[in-house]
Amino acid sequence: MSNIVALSMIFLKNIVNSIYKDNKINQRTIGFVLLIVVSFLPIVVSIVRFMNYVYDVLSQIDQEGVLLSIGFFTSGLAIFFLGLFYIIGTFYFSEDIETLLPLPLRSYEIISSKFLVVVIYEYITALIILAPVLLVYGIRSGEGIVYYILSIITFLIFPIIPLALGSIIVMIIMRFSNIAKNKDLFKLFGGIAALAVGLSINIIIQKFMNGVLSNPEALQRLLLEGNNSLVNVYSFPGLKYLTYALINNSTLSGILNYVIFIVITLAVFAIFLFVAEKLYFKGVIGISEAGSKKRMLSNDQLAKGSFKRSAVVSYTLKELRILFRTPIYFLNCILITFILPILLILPALSQQDGFNTLSNLINSNSLGILLILGFSFTVFITSMNAVTATSISREGHNYFVSKFIPISYMDQIMAKVLAGIILGIAGTVMMLLTVLIVFRINIYVALLISIIGILGVTFGSMLGIAIDLYNPKLNWDSEQKAVKQNLNVVLHMFFGTIFAGGTIYLGFMLKLDLGMTILALILSYLVFNILIYRFLATKGVQLYSQLSD
Repeated sequence: MSNIVALSMIFLKNIVNSIYKDNKINQRTIGFVLLIVVSFLPIVVSIVRFMNYVYDVLSQIDQEGVLLSIGFFTSGLAIFFLGLFYIIGTFYFSEDIETLLPLPLRSYEIISSKFLVVVIYEYITALIILAPVLLVYGIRSGEGIVYYILSIITFLIFPIIPLALGSIIVMIIMRFSNIAKNKDLFKLFGGIAALAVGLSINIIIQKFMNGVLSNPEALQRLLLEGNNSLVNVYSFPGLKYLTYALINNSTLSGILNYVIFIVITLAVFAIFLFVAEKLYFKGVIGISEAGSKKRMLSNDQLAKGSFKRSAVVSYTLKELRILFRTPIYFLNCILITFILPILLILPALSQQDGFNTLSNLINSNSLGILLILGFSFTVFITSMNAVTATSISREGHNYFVSKFIPISYMDQIMAKVLAGIILGIAGTVMMLLTVLIVFRINIYVALLISIIGILGVTFGSMLGIAIDLYNPKLNWDSEQKAVKQNLNVVLHMFFGTIFAGGTIYLGFMLKLDLGMTILALILSYLVFNILIYRFLATKGVQLYSQLSD
């Protein structure tokens, strides 16, 4: 136990030290954190308003407790799926693994400490989704001090069950990582497989829930029962007991239900530790090794494989190779580009009514509005993939290489931008293929989106590197921290969403025809791109030349 506490304190100290620079509080980092908090306020306010509306509706049929079930269920799924990225990176792709393995530590001691780090980061997800639900229900129901004490405890321990389940899935899949000859390739496929399993579980649960709710007779019977009978519909390990505990927090029944929830949480965590003890070391030992093919090249083969190309092109290919070959970069920067379109339409595809509603929304609007929606998505998806928002940060302590290689700073910047543009275009194509296959949109508009969308992708890519140039995260000891614990990624998402949302808003307000829409998009984003390019060519080059730890 003492080893777990000591190791956890070290990990927590590393997190705290990230806000310090030269033994002083990094004011720029604090400013970014405050900006992120402010940026999430509209989302939290929207959730609070929605939950207030849901409470009003449910209270009329004596089902207001279902609000807690919905909040727990949604938070659990979000923590489970988003936590998979943190779990894979923290458990297997962190550089401290090589330091920890030789130490006299049991696998459950290492994994428990790392699990705590993942839980802390998932508090952000819980703060956005779960906290508003708990507050709305407590205030609207007029709950007492016991409810709020239990709510605080719930907030702290709730992520344990979904993260433990996700960790078990990851450890089972990664157990075979050191068997494969090409370990880097297997780590990539292992991470993809873990995410695929998590996504499949998400789909199955949503299908099950929709099947239950789509049964008119069963739903009517539950509604007529009142007394929060719909709580049983939303299923998640321990969720039912937790919900009843908070609903009846002032009674003995409520306390007993909360004890049952605690027991279930401890049982799931114990199973997680048991699996970790059996599988973790077997999966993580040798994972940092890389396979290679050894073969002699003749002079002719060497001559054919060596040719001259543009420095910018070579540097761009270097960036892409690193993104594809580094598992944590691939999972967080590239894979998200291809799965994001599926994730966005998944809720609609899981039920027929949602599919019909989204299909009608897409196909009933004018071609101009449809073009604006597609174009705005190119900006949004480019801002979500973290390719350019971490392009400087990913250099880490090797940033000094940029100072002596025979490539100008501007060429290096534009090569990183070009890598982002390539992947942004790939994401756009993936989005268009998904929408074409599922919703059968106008092929003419799809072609327009793919062509004009290049301006949106370019803008999103240059915006990301501009943000990263201002506050690069160069001091990291694992690729995980460079991408998943980088405030620049969140800022890129925030500003990209602002521009995408603003474009959609103006499109609906102005209601231009297709021709005017094309002209407006081209002119406005051409101006944006010229302005941000000039910034990169002047201030950006200056910031890049002044890089230091």
